[in-house]
Amino acid sequence: MKKILSLVLALAMVLSMGLIGTAHADDSDVTLRIFLLDKPTPDDQMVTDELTKYVFDKLGFNIELVKTDGYGSQLPLLLASDEQMDACFDAGWMDYYNRVRTGAYAELSELLKLTPKLVETIPDVFWDGAKVDGGIYGVTTYKETATTWGVYCEKEFMDSVSFDYNSVDELSDVEPLLAALKESGDRPGFMLTNGASPTQLVKVDMYHNFDMVAGDSSFMSVVRRTEPETVLNYYATEEYKAFVTMMNDWYNKGYIAEDVLTRTDYKEYTNAQKMGLAWFESAPLSDYAQTASYGKEIVVMSTSPALSETASATGSMFCIPAKSKYQEQTIKFLELWNTDPYVKNTICYGLEGVHYTVNDDGRITRAADAGEKFSGQNWTTGNSMISYVLDSEPIDKWEQYKEFGEKAISAVTLGFAPDTTSILDQIAMCQAAVVEYGNLLSLGTLDPEQYLPIFLDALNASGAEQITAEFQKQYDAWRAAK
Repeated sequence: MKKILSLVLALAMVLSMGLIGTAHADDSDVTLRIFLLDKPTPDDQMVTDELTKYVFDKLGFNIELVKTDGYGSQLPLLLASDEQMDACFDAGWMDYYNRVRTGAYAELSELLKLTPKLVETIPDVFWDGAKVDGGIYGVTTYKETATTWGVYCEKEFMDSVSFDYNSVDELSDVEPLLAALKESGDRPGFMLTNGASPTQLVKVDMYHNFDMVAGDSSFMSVVRRTEPETVLNYYATEEYKAFVTMMNDWYNKGYIAEDVLTRTDYKEYTNAQKMGLAWFESAPLSDYAQTASYGKEIVVMSTSPALSETASATGSMFCIPAKSKYQEQTIKFLELWNTDPYVKNTICYGLEGVHYTVNDDGRITRAADAGEKFSGQNWTTGNSMISYVLDSEPIDKWEQYKEFGEKAISAVTLGFAPDTTSILDQIAMCQAAVVEYGNLLSLGTLDPEQYLPIFLDALNASGAEQITAEFQKQYDAWRAAK
C-alpha cells in the first residue's frame, strides 16, 4: 500500500507540474499592452524589458508599456481601432463615463473574483465611487481618497498680525486676515485671477455645506448635506447669494485687486516673499509642497471637510477595453501592479541604479533627468501606498495620506454619475451664462443686487430647471437602487 500510495503521489506531482507548465506555455506568447498617460522617452524599452522579465516569472506572460503623445485625443481613436489594448488610463475628468456607456470597457465584477487581493487592497470608497450605473469598469489608482478646499497664507505674516489660522472654518473667517494684508501696504489681498479662480473659488465656499452632483461641470448642481434627497442649482441658493455679496464687499474694501480681471499671476509678490491669501484644492502635504516652493512656512486653512467624492474616486484609473482578448490575464496583472512594490515602483520611477538610488532611510534620490522621464506615474498608476518616498518628501508621507483618507467623510453623492446626454445643450448654454455673469460675481466685481437676478434669469433661460429636473430624476433612481 505504501508503494502504491507513493506512486499515486508521484504521479499527482508530475501531473500537477505538467499542468503548471502547460499554463505557462499557454500564456508564454501573450504580451499585454498597457497604455500609460505619459509621453514616450528613450528609456521606455529598457523599463519594459526589465518589467516583463519580472512579470513573466510571476504570472507567465509578457508586458509592453505603451506611451503616446497626445494621449487624451488619441484614446478614442485607439479604442475604435483594431490595435491591441489590454489596459488603458482613463478618468472621470476625461470622457470616461461616455466611453463606459457606449461599451468601450469591460465590466469587471466577474473578473475581480479572480483577484481578491486586488479588491481588498483598494479601499471600498474607491470601488463605490467609481461605479457607473451599478457596474465596475475601472481599477482606480489608490492615492489620496479625499480632497479638501480652502485657503493658505504665510505663517510668519499671520503670526505677526496675531491671526489665529486654527480658527478658520469657512471662507468668511479670513476677513480679518485680508484686512491685515491690506493694512501692510506691500502685500496683495486675495490673490485671484480671471482664469481658474472664479469657478474654483465658488467651491472653496460651496464645499462647506454642499456636495457636487455632476463632477466638475461649471454649472453646479449640488445636494445640501443636511437635505441629501434634493438636487439644487447652487447658484440659486441663499448660500451662493451670501458668497457673492461677501466677495463684492471684499472687492469694494480693496481686499481684491482692482485689476483682477486682467491679472494672470502675483509673481511680483511671491518672488519677493510678500504673498497674500491664495485658494487651494488640497491633498495631504499641500502645506509641505507650498512651503518648499515659496521658501517660507505656509499654513493651509481648510474651509471644507476632507471629502471623498465621485470625482476623486474616478480621478485616475485603468480600464480593460472590451476588445481585449486577454481580460483574465490583464486583471491578474492589475492585481500584481497594485500589490507588488517592485512592479509599482518600476513603472513609477524606472530602474534602480539607472533612474534612482535607494538611501539608507528607504527614501530615493532620482537621477537628474528621471523626473521628466517619469513625470506623472505616481498619481496615474497602481497603488501609491506601496511606492517609494522621494528624498524631498516626509518619510511618513503615505502614513499621512492613509490617516487623511480615514478621517474623510463620504459625499452623499459618492458614486452617482449622471448621464448628461439629453441635456448637453442646456449645460453648454448655462456654462456660457456662468462665464458671462457668474465668474465676475464670484470675483466680486459685479454688484449682486443688480446682477445676480440677471444671472439667474440667464440660467433659467438656458435650461437650468431642465438640468436640475433631469439630475433629480436620475438621482432618485440611483438612491432607490443603492
